Amino acid sequence: MRPGKEKLFTLIGCLLFWGAMLLFSAVYAEALDYDLPRMIRMNPDFSTYPEARGVVWLRRVKYAHASQGGIERETLWVLLGRSGLDKRWLTWNIPDPEGGKATMLEAALYSVPAGEKIKDVSPTQVVQDEAMMHEISFEELPEPFIMVIAWKDVWPERLSCEDCVTLRGELPIWESVVEVSVFPGSPFFYRNLSGTLPEVVKERNTVRYVWRSLNLPMWPKPSLKVFEPFGVVFAERRGREAFKRILRESDPLSGPDITAPASALMGFKKSSDSGLVSMLTWLYRQPEAFLPEGVSRKLPSSGPWTQREKILLARLWLERQGVRTRLHWVSPYDPDDAPVCSAMLLTPALEIFTGRSKNNFFYDMQSPPTLGKTPVSLEGAKLYSLSEDGELVSSKVPSSKAARNRLSLNFNMKLNPNGTLGGTMCLQARNAWRSFLFSETPQAHELDHLLKKLFPGGANHAKLEFKDVKGTGELHVTLKETMSILGTAGKNLLLSLPVFLPEWLTDLSGGYDEFSLAFPFSLELKISLSLPRKARNVPLPGVVKREWDSLSYSDSYKLVKGKRLSAEALLTVSKPRMTGESLGNLRNLLELWRVFVTRPIPVQIK
Repeated sequence: MRPGKEKLFTLIGCLLFWGAMLLFSAVYAEALDYDLPRMIRMNPDFSTYPEARGVVWLRRVKYAHASQGGIERETLWVLLGRSGLDKRWLTWNIPDPEGGKATMLEAALYSVPAGEKIKDVSPTQVVQDEAMMHEISFEELPEPFIMVIAWKDVWPERLSCEDCVTLRGELPIWESVVEVSVFPGSPFFYRNLSGTLPEVVKERNTVRYVWRSLNLPMWPKPSLKVFEPFGVVFAERRGREAFKRILRESDPLSGPDITAPASALMGFKKSSDSGLVSMLTWLYRQPEAFLPEGVSRKLPSSGPWTQREKILLARLWLERQGVRTRLHWVSPYDPDDAPVCSAMLLTPALEIFTGRSKNNFFYDMQSPPTLGKTPVSLEGAKLYSLSEDGELVSSKVPSSKAARNRLSLNFNMKLNPNGTLGGTMCLQARNAWRSFLFSETPQAHELDHLLKKLFPGGANHAKLEFKDVKGTGELHVTLKETMSILGTAGKNLLLSLPVFLPEWLTDLSGGYDEFSLAFPFSLELKISLSLPRKARNVPLPGVVKREWDSLSYSDSYKLVKGKRLSAEALLTVSKPRMTGESLGNLRNLLELWRVFVTRPIPVQIK
C-alpha cells in the first residue's frame, strides 16, 4: 500500500473512533453522583439476603424545576444481581413521558468485587406513536454482577413537582432516596405513607425535601397479607377539586380516539355480552408491557400494553360499541385536604354495565374475564370515580365470604403391614385460592414449586396432574409408597403423613402488629386412612373446637370399624383486618392447625 493511502486509512479510522465516542457521550451526557467502591465495601450482599436474586443497593429519584422551565426527574438504580433474577430486571423499557422527553444518563455493567466496568450498554431506540422508547438489555452477565441504570425525564410544560413514590417492591432495597427541590415560598404538600419524615434543607434559591430510608425488605409475593402503601406522595396542589381534575384528565374518553382491531370486535357479531367478554379476553391475552416503576407514557395505539393501558383501552372500545362503563381507581388515601397527583391513581378498575344488574361486574385485567363476576383482586377494594355529573364518588367492592374461598386437601391413603404408606391426595382451590395458587394454565415446574410451598417437609410424589373443574383448580397427586412409621421397635408405632402447612399460613403468624387479609378464607383438611388388618386399639385425640369473632377452628378423629381412620380439620378466617386481640386469636388458631397437621397417629399392630 502506498504511504498516502495508508495515512488516509489511518485518518478515517481515527475519525470513526472519535465519532463513535462522541455519539456514545451524547447518549450518556451527564455524570452521576454515586460511590460504587464504597457500596461494594459497605453494602450488604447475598449473605444478608439469601432468598433474593437481586438487591437494590441504591434507588434515587430527584425532582426539580428545570433551568429552562418545566419539571425534571432524575432516576438512578444500582442493583446487585445474580442468576435467577427475573428477566424484567434485565430488560428496561424507558418511554418518553407524555408531554415530555426521556434521556438516558447511564447503563453499565460492573464486576464484583473489583467494581470494574465490564461494559456500557447502549440503548435501542424505537419510535412508537411518535414517542421514543429506549430499550436497554443486560446480557452475558457474570456471576454476580452490578447493574447501573439512570435516566432523566423532562416535562417542558409542567409547572409543579408531583409524584407518588413507592419505597418497597419485589427486591430488597438497601437505600432509597427521594429528593424534591422547590422554590422558597411556593406551595408544597406531602403525605408520608411509611412514617418516614423528610429532611428539609433550606438553601438560597431552593428548599429541598429529602426522604431517606434504609434496609427496606421486599414485599412477599404472593401473600395473604395486604400491606398498606409504603412511600410518599407530594404535590403543589391538594384537595377534592384537584383530584377530580386528575380523574377527568386520566379518562381515555377525553383523549384521542384509538381504533380497535377487527379481531378484538369479532364477538359483537353474536351479542353484546359475547362481544364484551371476547374483547376483554383478547386484551387480557395480548403480550404485556412492563415499564419501570413510576414511569408512564401516552396511551399507545398498538401493543404491547401494560395492564393499566389495557383497562383504559377496554373502557374506550366498549363505550364505542355501546357498552356502558365507569372508570374507577384505587388510590392510597382519601383526597380531602391532602396532596394529589396523577400517580396517586394506582390501579384502574372498569365497572361494566351489561343491561342486567345481576351481570354487572368490575374488571382489572389481572385474571381472565367472566361475565358478571368481579375478580378476587378487586374484592373489598375502595375505589374512586366521577359520577355522571362530575362529582367525586367513593365506593367499596363487596368482599366474598370465607366459605367461597376454600382450600381443601383430601388424603386417601393406605398403610401397609410393613409400615409403608401410599395413596393419593387432591387439592381443590376455589374462587380466590384458584388465582392465588395457579396461573391460567400452570406448567409442570410451577406445580412442583407449588407442592414445596404447600408441604414444607416435602411430598414424595410419583405423578402430578392439574385440572380446572368449573373454575376450581384441582391438583391431583399420586404419592410414592414410603416408610412413614417413626421407630421400628415394638408394636406401638407412630404414623406420619405429609405435613400440609402452606407457607402463606405460617407467614400470617408473625412479623407485623396489624394487617389486612387479601381475602377471607377457609382451609380444610380431610384424611381417610386404610389400616392393616392387624391394627388394633388406635388411641385418638379428643375433639377440638375454638371460636372467636369471625375466626373459628375445629378438628376431630374417627375410627370406622377398626379398619379406616378418618380425621378432618377446618380453619375459617372471615375477619378482613387483623389487629391486637384478633391477631392474637388468629395466631392461636394457626398453632392449633400446626399441631394437627404435624401430630403423628399412634398405631398398634398385633
